[in-house]
Amino acid sequence: MVPRHSSPKDIPMAKKNNGLASVLTLLPWWAHILLAAIAYVLVSRVMPAMLGDGTFAPLIAAPLNFLGIIVAAVFILSAGYSFVAARRKRRLLDRQTSLDSIRALSWREFEELVAEAYRRDGYRVLENDQPGPDGGVDIRLRKDGARHLVQCKNWRNRSIGVRIVREIYGVLAAENAQQAVVVCSGGFTQDARQFAYGKPIQLVDGEALLILIQGVQRGDDGVLDPPAPAAAAPVRAPAVCPKCGGRLVERTATRGKNAGNRFLGCETFPRCRHTENLPDE
Repeated sequence: MVPRHSSPKDIPMAKKNNGLASVLTLLPWWAHILLAAIAYVLVSRVMPAMLGDGTFAPLIAAPLNFLGIIVAAVFILSAGYSFVAARRKRRLLDRQTSLDSIRALSWREFEELVAEAYRRDGYRVLENDQPGPDGGVDIRLRKDGARHLVQCKNWRNRSIGVRIVREIYGVLAAENAQQAVVVCSGGFTQDARQFAYGKPIQLVDGEALLILIQGVQRGDDGVLDPPAPAAAAPVRAPAVCPKCGGRLVERTATRGKNAGNRFLGCETFPRCRHTENLPDE
């Protein structure tokens, strides 16, 4: 049910399955080329050899050779599609400049943006392209042997409530993963934050997502160009990072619409990307 005062921008769009084309993008382009070569050898060479020198062997060999060429061509075409899709996702990440540009994305682009950010941050990424409900999981991550389940919500004018966080926590237990992550372009309600406290749940709001993206964006020369933090200043409470136990220091945003604003960030950045607003004077 849509809240009475919700605007159309707040209503999550229904997901659509992109079919075979989206499934093909799960493999890197070079894997498609490898599959093309394997398929051609199996169909055009191995299968005719298995027929031996029987009477019908010459009649079947030519069609099998043609079939092998067709199968290989399909994989080569999918390799091109995979290459273009991967390039598009990289450009999608690198052109984000602010929360406004992120919030203007469609639900699909938002998921691809989050997936690409984690991919560039060293995670193995599996995007959910299966038909039907996603079970509360849009992206699956793996790093250092740990599995992370990610739910993405590009809700422009609504905070993520506790119901969404409860759902992903239930999936986390069912799949026996190590951490659940909820990423949004806005914020979280106090109930959602209280429920996540002390649990293996990471809540990434819009500001934290922008910092993550800026930390893995590449410059015009293609080199990783994370935002340079300002020199650490004396810390006001809280002084300890609740995620890794490191020291919180004052930093200055160097990019986006928040450039020049100061915030608290973990001194172990980029290993830990926890941030907090500065307490009121």
